[in-house]
Parts: sequence; structure tokens; C-alpha cells
Amino acid sequence: MNIADLVLRFAYLQGNEEALSEFPSDKRRTFVELADRVTRLSAAMKNSLGLVRHDSVAVLSRNRIEYMEVMLACALGGLCVQALNWRLSRVELKEILSSSGVKAIIFDPEYHDAALYLSQEIPLRSCIYWSEGNESSPFEDLIAKQPPVGHGGDHADAAGDDDPFLVVYTGGTTGVSKGAVHTHRTAIAAMANNVVGERIVPTDRFMLMGQMFHSPVLLAINYLTHGCPVVMVNFKPELALQCIEERKITASMGIPTMYQNMLALMADRDWRLGSLRNLQYGGSPTGQSVIRAMYESFGCSLIQCYGRTEELAITFLSQEDHVRAMAGHDVHRLESCGREAWLAKVMLIGPEGEQIPRGSDQAGEIVVRSPGSMIGYLGRPDLTAEATYRPGWLRTGDVARMDRDGYLYVVDRAKELIISGGENIYPAQVERAIQRHDDVLEVAVVGVPDEFWGESVKAYVVRKPGRTVDAKGITEVAAKYLASYQKPKFVEFLDELPKTPAGKIEKRALRLRAPGATGKTAASTI
Repeated sequence: MNIADLVLRFAYLQGNEEALSEFPSDKRRTFVELADRVTRLSAAMKNSLGLVRHDSVAVLSRNRIEYMEVMLACALGGLCVQALNWRLSRVELKEILSSSGVKAIIFDPEYHDAALYLSQEIPLRSCIYWSEGNESSPFEDLIAKQPPVGHGGDHADAAGDDDPFLVVYTGGTTGVSKGAVHTHRTAIAAMANNVVGERIVPTDRFMLMGQMFHSPVLLAINYLTHGCPVVMVNFKPELALQCIEERKITASMGIPTMYQNMLALMADRDWRLGSLRNLQYGGSPTGQSVIRAMYESFGCSLIQCYGRTEELAITFLSQEDHVRAMAGHDVHRLESCGREAWLAKVMLIGPEGEQIPRGSDQAGEIVVRSPGSMIGYLGRPDLTAEATYRPGWLRTGDVARMDRDGYLYVVDRAKELIISGGENIYPAQVERAIQRHDDVLEVAVVGVPDEFWGESVKAYVVRKPGRTVDAKGITEVAAKYLASYQKPKFVEFLDELPKTPAGKIEKRALRLRAPGATGKTAASTI
């Protein structure tokens, strides 16, 4: 099965209906227009650029309709897309691509300098760009010169199933970004997990506000495969709210900080958000106060997804779980990330690889078996072997507990464990406690060197706009939910937390801010 076929068939089923649009611009594509451009582009990549099946094409751009056209054209022709993170420096991009075997780069003119540098440093067959508007460009010329190609010919039959389709690079919180390779088969399986979780309906209108160089792009494609229009934005909180209001968005996906920034604006004026049906959140721990604020303010169902670049969807905390918790039943489940996705199997293992039974108090590393899992890291069989628990099962590096009902409670990254005075402290537990304070927008907890205890807990906190919580307030709220040894000994307030290119909190940068501590100083504000 070819992932592009699942989208392009709607050229026949509902051809003149909208498939893609951008906001706030009015650029749009119907399903017929999309199919025409994608089939032409796919043929031109072969006929004009000389690309052959399994060649890789890198894309460097923010969210754009042309980006989706390139992805679908590559899928149709059996090419593999390498989705480049435009937030990376050109030197980092060179490091990623040097051993990737990439044959062409297609880019937005915003990144002309970076693309030019890469074309000079890496042997490429082609390096082309599209235009800002409708004016001529090498990209548009490539499509225009290719005669119309009917969809459904042998070009579609030539690729699919186990052919590589997409390389998504990890966020790099634990080191250099790794390229997780997904085939048509693994991507479609991951999308199937989301269909069941999201409960997609034909009347949906999806807003893509996560960047296309990461896994949200597959959720957008998922909606397209059901004939649902996708509206692309490059996230700013006010822009996202305007898009929901004006384009009658029914569904979207974002990380918690996106929604928190939107919630801050919603306090200042009324927004017409009644079209919303469902919002998915995930990517980092989310405090109960944030979940409640989302539930009350957005007025739609919520679903939490726990996943990684490698598997995309591992567990879901369902819409019903949220409704029950808001009604006061099983509220503790808001601290979990739900139960296994439809096609996923989750298991916890101990230090020696032994299986930990459900309902045990013991935490263990999460391992996952899913047809939506990557086939490996691009060009790194060593890292692929390291991430493999046993055939078909991947190690996540995340530590969790699982209750008797199968709800998974992620404790933390195994590598981020703080050991203070011989006690194990998981930063995520401390972060969840601090997030209960109404004045806290974001928090990150790290271990800092301590001459007496070995390590001590330090919290970096971002206040909500206009709020005034101090270090004492942070330690007091932590004390309500944590043991004494788990409370932060140091508190530092920042205007914003450093983030990885994927938008996740960069804890390595925070550790560099705290070279040492005496172990005898009370929590203080810096």
C-alpha cells in the first residue's frame, strides 16, 4: 500500500473539495489540484531530476502546501523524504546529511543561504526552491514542464509497503539527532493507531500547527486520507486561535506549551471556538491544572498521546478518561498517559531485562512492540541494535509504572534520574507537583552537583504573565505532594526555558547553568 494513494483517491471521490490551505494566507488546493500537481511532480523527479526508487530528497521549509506536495510526490515515486529541522544551524544540517545519501534538496527561499551552503558541502543531484507567491520558480517550472499524468498507473504500483517513506529526526535531548526511518507500512500503522484514538470523522477540519519536520505531519496526512481538509499554520498562539475561529477547525494536535500560550490569550477576550471537536496533546508531562484549564476553556474532548519519533503512538489517555476525571472519578489517571494504542503492545522491564508485572510498585523501562515502529536509525545499525530489546521490541529509555488496569505512568527518562543521598528522584514527578501551582507556566527539574548529597534537585520555573510566585511558593506546593528529599533545594526563575529544535525542553543546557551547589543552601530566587 502506498500512503500517497490513500490521499490522491479523493481526487475522484470529492475532487473539487478543499484538501489543503494555509493560514493566514488564502493559498489553497482542492483534491483534484493536489492530485494533478503531485503526480506531475512525482514524474518530474524521475524524468527531469534523474531520481530513482529509494533515493532520498531533503526538504527545508516551514509548514507550506508545497512541502506536503513534495512528501506525497516522493511517496508516489518510491522516494524517501528527509524532513529537515529548519531551526538547526547549517553546520548541524550538514552533519545530519553528510552520511544520509540524500540526492536532492527542495527548499523554501527563506532558507536559501543554508541550502546553498549544503549544496556546496554535499554532493547533490539537484537543489531547487519554490517561490513565496505564484511567481515562477524552479519548483513550479518542474511541475509545469511535466505533461499531466493520470493517477493509478504503474508509477503508483512501483512503491509502497516496505519502501522507506520518511526519515524523522529525533529531538536530540540526549545527544545528536538520529534519523528514525519509517516505511509506508509503519507510517500507515501509526496512522491507524491515531484513527482509533482521535476518532476521525469525515466532517473534520484539521489544523496542523506542529512543524512538518516532526511526527505531527503524519497526523495531518492521516486526516487527508479520510478526505478531511488540513489547514497549515506556523504556530503563534494568536494565529492558532484566529485559525480555529475563522476556518472552523474541529481538531488539532500540540505540545502543552502551545496550549498554555493559547490559554493565556483566551483570558483576555472571548474566542469563538465552538467548532472544536477534539484536541490531542503530548510531547512532555502535562500538569492537572493545565489539563483542566484546557478542558474548561476549549470546550471539546481531549486525548493525550504518549509516543516517540520511533513509534509515533504508544499509548492514549482517552476522551472518556478525561470526562470521568473532570467529574471527579479516577482523577489520578490524569497523571498517566493512558493505555496501549490499538496496535501497540507495552511492557516494562527491569535492569536485567526481566518483565515487570502490571500492578507492581516497581518502575521499569518501557519497551514497545508495534507495526508503527521505525525500521531503524538511518545509517546507524549500532544505535538500532542498542535500541532493540528483542526482535520486534524497541527500548524507549523511559521509566514508568503500570497499574492493574494497564494505565501507564511515566516516571522519567532513565538518563535523567537524580540520585540524592542514595535516594532515586525522578524529575518528572517533581515537575508535576510544581505544575500544580496556578502561577507556573513551565517548569524543568534537573540534578546539580552537591558535595554532601551527591546531587540536589534544582527547579527552573517560568511564571505565567503577571504572576508573582516566589521560590518559597514553589517549595511549598512541592511539599504538598512530594517526600521531603524530593523537593527542590534550588529554584531559579527564567523568562523562558531553553528548547531543542523539536520544541522539547533542553535539560542539558539547564545543567550547564548550575555548575555546583553546597547542599546546605535553602531554596532561593535568582
